[in-house]
Amino acid sequence: MNWYCIINGTQRGPMSLDELRALVRDGTLKPEDYVWNESFGEQWRRMRDVPELALPPPSTAVAVSAPELDAGFVPVSPTPLTGVPGSRPFFSLAMQQAWDRMKAILFVNASFARWMGMAFCVWISIVGMHEPNLAGEALIWQAEPDPVLLQSKIEACTTLDQKMNLYVDALNQTTERARELLTPKLIGTALAIWLVLLAITCWLRARGAFMVMHRWHHPDATIAQSWAAGSGLGRSLFLFRLGFGIVMGALTAVIGLDLHLHVFAPLADGSAFAGALATRGCLLLLGLSLVLTVWITVSILVTHFVVPIMYWRRVGLLAAGRAVMEFCNERPGAMTIYFTMYIILLHVALALGMCCTCCCISYLLILPFLNGILLLPATIFFRGLGISFLRQWRPDLETACR
Repeated sequence: MNWYCIINGTQRGPMSLDELRALVRDGTLKPEDYVWNESFGEQWRRMRDVPELALPPPSTAVAVSAPELDAGFVPVSPTPLTGVPGSRPFFSLAMQQAWDRMKAILFVNASFARWMGMAFCVWISIVGMHEPNLAGEALIWQAEPDPVLLQSKIEACTTLDQKMNLYVDALNQTTERARELLTPKLIGTALAIWLVLLAITCWLRARGAFMVMHRWHHPDATIAQSWAAGSGLGRSLFLFRLGFGIVMGALTAVIGLDLHLHVFAPLADGSAFAGALATRGCLLLLGLSLVLTVWITVSILVTHFVVPIMYWRRVGLLAAGRAVMEFCNERPGAMTIYFTMYIILLHVALALGMCCTCCCISYLLILPFLNGILLLPATIFFRGLGISFLRQWRPDLETACR
């Protein structure tokens, strides 16, 4: 009978009972680790709950090492994707594991080729997200009033009402200039180019997500191997992200336009700000906050949990999404803690980065490819949080591949 086990998130097997007992004897296989054979059906069992492994191991047993992995892997997993209870994960332990893995990848056995290769994969996974829109910046620059002249006018104002009227006039002036610049032909051309670039960068980011996953497990893999890791998976992720982004972006645009027409436009015409907000504005702001919250939450769920399961099990986004929803339903408290601590940790890291670099870190985010190189440790750490969290919940999700 063939036996399988999961040690440090990696599945080993098939092996004989004697070989498995040898792992127990030398301490490689611990009581809380999972084991499986055909007689268990679809359920993995912890080593301490298997009577055969409590017997004295034979002296001739020899431990078997894990199989070598490469980019052309095929998943081997006797356990189903859903319907298997998991253990309670802890965010603090996920932080420790992600930190240790980041150090092991980038600093313990670091090399220039490994760092640059991983930075390239990270950049592919975020391409188009932080780079500045040069065309939009140019139009805004041409439409905005002269900042020196505006500052001199503000300094000449003696009352708050005069300054507010000056800001309103500058806003109206900017709007009129933008209307003159943005002709229907220019808007149509710019929109078409933007949509094409959006689709291309979204597709690249989908493949890049699996490139980063592959580099997490195989730091010295080639770019070609990392790219092949997303074969058959990137399309599913791309279609979801594109469709979901278009829907949520359209909702944001509609609510924002309504907010402009019923709050900011009346304000520019001299209406009381409190009166504009007290009517329709509050509901619009609430709706906008809800849309953005859903958008951010789903994006984090997909990046941190859905993508790892897709990579481990070679399944589509819907199948991986069902497993993540089961995770949320089974461990709502743990997921709430994860989201809360992740947001806090991200803001703390940004605040420390801003303080230590005199706000220069904001410029690093918009530098193509350089942002992947300079911010690689932080990116690998934050991407590893979800991986480590899932490993604690169900180690059997991360199957051995060959």
